[in-house]
Amino acid sequence: MDDLPFFDAPAMVCGLDVYHKAGSGNRSILAFTASVNARATQFWSGAKVQDEGQEISNTLEQLMAEALQQFKARNDIYPESIVVYRDGVGDS
Repeated sequence: MDDLPFFDAPAMVCGLDVYHKAGSGNRSILAFTASVNARATQFWSGAKVQDEGQEISNTLEQLMAEALQQFKARNDIYPESIVVYRDGVGDS
């Protein structure tokens, strides 16, 4: 991880995905994880329940805000860059 160019300054690496059980009437779940230290070796994670079939909503904003607060709490600063990995979105 030391040689990656975006780690020249504090950076956060995030990943997210949404789980759907199509047609079941169940709500969807947005899962989110983010690195909380300068070298992306420690992580925080959270999940939010949202309306059925919904891919991304304001729950992502809430989870990102929580992750940024966790990063700041551990490093006394916010990350200068954020890299987000998102699993592919299927056709609905």
